[in-house]
Amino acid sequence: MTDSSYQISPDHALRQAAEWAVELGDNPSSGTLYQWQSWLNQHQQHQQAWLKIQQVQARFQTVENSQTAKGVLANTPERQIKRREFIRRLAAFGSLSMGAGWVTNQTQVGNWVANLSADAHTNIGQRRQIKTFAGDLWLNTVSAINLNDRPNQLIYELLDGELALNSMGNQAVIQRMRIDDANIISKQARYAARRFSSGHYQISVFEGQAIALVNQQRIHIPARQSLIIKDHTKATMTPVAPHAISWTKGRLEALDLPLATLVGELNRYTIGHIHVDETLKSLRVMGSFPLDDLDSSTQLLAQIGPIKVTQPLPYLTLIQSA
Repeated sequence: MTDSSYQISPDHALRQAAEWAVELGDNPSSGTLYQWQSWLNQHQQHQQAWLKIQQVQARFQTVENSQTAKGVLANTPERQIKRREFIRRLAAFGSLSMGAGWVTNQTQVGNWVANLSADAHTNIGQRRQIKTFAGDLWLNTVSAINLNDRPNQLIYELLDGELALNSMGNQAVIQRMRIDDANIISKQARYAARRFSSGHYQISVFEGQAIALVNQQRIHIPARQSLIIKDHTKATMTPVAPHAISWTKGRLEALDLPLATLVGELNRYTIGHIHVDETLKSLRVMGSFPLDDLDSSTQLLAQIGPIKVTQPLPYLTLIQSA
């Protein structure tokens, strides 16, 4: 029976779960398995932390079945762990098999596999630039589009993830983008569009202008404004956020972002998981964080306040109060 009569920090539980993951990967004895099971049954937070470890491990299981994904993993930095220790701990981590398979389709790897049939797609952590008649088109991490590029008209559909288009130097080509039931029309514009996992989507115009046709509404999106559409009908306008397009330059520009939001964005670029302490989630952050070196990005956080960054497992980073 799970004992929930005492309080335990989710962050402390996650660290314990990471330690158990390494311990169980080293040919555990029956006594070790008994101790792990006792720990797991001790508190609901332990079970939730162990599930998070399983979710990260499930991504490695999917990687094992894909040569392309193996290449992505092989080219990912070893997160400042010495090579011998990295290999030992990764081997231990990869040997876990306690019911993690069912979460695979909920991971970024699962999304990437589903995008393979699109006209253009990206892997985890990858950004792709595509030259079109209208101008430069970018795809962000784990994104997919269908594309029809013509000399006088660019037609494309955002199937997953995030894109950006810069057609400011082109007056001849009309751009028509589709996201679900919404249609976005522009001519000269620099804008970004994103589908969120929650189901809503956002169009951020940085230069020029665009027109959104949503549920029989015609909505003008001026420069420096973002249109957010929820439930396919509810549309609201907000000022643009720098990070909505700074990813095209390989960085995440944070302007007074909650730390939880920043970490959520960085998590999109790794097959692992970056976890932030509950007590730090509302901390406001400013800065420029490189997307091609997430180790540097997380280490930069230690310079903005009383923050400690640790990596108890390959591809598991903990951000905690110092």
